[in-house]
This record gives sequence, structure tokens and C-alpha cells, in this order.
Amino acid sequence: MELQDFLRHFNTVQICSLSPEVLGPNPAGGGWHIHTFQGRWVRGFNSGGSQPSAETFWTNPQFRLTLLEPDEEEDDEDEEGPWGGWGAGRAGGPARGGRIPKCTVLLSLIQRNRRKLRAKGLTYLTVGFHVFQLLGLWDSPRSRALLPKLLRADRSVFCARRDVSRRCRLSPGHYLVVPSASQEGDEADFTLRIFSERSHTAV
Repeated sequence: MELQDFLRHFNTVQICSLSPEVLGPNPAGGGWHIHTFQGRWVRGFNSGGSQPSAETFWTNPQFRLTLLEPDEEEDDEDEEGPWGGWGAGRAGGPARGGRIPKCTVLLSLIQRNRRKLRAKGLTYLTVGFHVFQLLGLWDSPRSRALLPKLLRADRSVFCARRDVSRRCRLSPGHYLVVPSASQEGDEADFTLRIFSERSHTAV
């Protein structure tokens, strides 16, 4: 196909990879550590929309992430990367040489089974995720009163794509990842993947 023909018939190109290892060398000390979760947003149950201040936001699926080992090396400056951007969170931690150790985490939210619905006139929902830091609340159950008190460490863009990914730079600690559809009540199957350079735990 000629380039002009391609441009005439297509306006978006998305390149997907099964693992970030294909994008470059493995992190120091080995390959990426990966956790994968399958879920579904269901209207009236756990599809609470994307606004943390909303009454229903706390009903969204929640995944707890623990980062204990910072990266071996730190870049001189935080900068935008191909997976989105560096984390916005600046939560405190022990300084090392005047700098706060950080953990590199790639978060990927994928909408599943949406292409089957094209015949019904449906397309991808607008989706994304928030990352909150847990400070002394690790053992607390999720509740309507808990989420508004948490510090938001990072967030993705919310867009109508099959895969919404972001590269975060987070201080060692406990976090809550909350994937959601933009509109309360939207229903879809999703996969959340968590990649880190150093070992992590996620539930």
C-alpha cells in the first residue's frame, strides 16, 4: 500500500507490545517484574466514574501496590518518556545524596472485548487510572471516607483508547491504583498490568 493510500484511509496508528522488554535493554539486575489483573466495571456495582470527589468513586476496583526497592540508578532530571510521563508525586522519603530514591513503574490499562461490539455501534470507552499513596492506612478497608483523604501520587490521561499506559516514578511505599471509566455506569472488561524494574507486591 502506498503511503498516500494509507493516509487516506487511516488516521490513527497504535503499536502494542506484550512487554516493555521489547522497547530497550532490561533494567539493571534482571527483567521486569509483572503483575496482571483481570476485571470488569459493572453499572450499579463498581463503575464509579473518574472523579475522586464523586460519591461513587470509591466503588471502583482498587489494587494495592507495594514498592520497597528503589531503582539502582537515577536519571539526572525527571523528563517525559514514551510511556507518558514521570510521576507527579513528591511524597517524602529518606534522601540519598540530597535526592529521594524512586521506583520506576509502568501501568497499563487495556480494554478487553470491545472490538466485538463494533457491530452494535459501540467503540472504546474513555478510561484511565489514578494512583494514590497510602500513609499508615495499608490495613484499612476501602470505604467512602477513605479515598478523599489520600494523596494522589500520579494519574494517567483519560482517553478512548484500547490501551492507556503511563510510566510513573514513585517513592518507595504503599499505593492504591484505581482504574475507572470516565463516566459513572459505563461497563467494560479490562486488564491492568503493573511492571516494575525492582520487585513489588500487588493485590
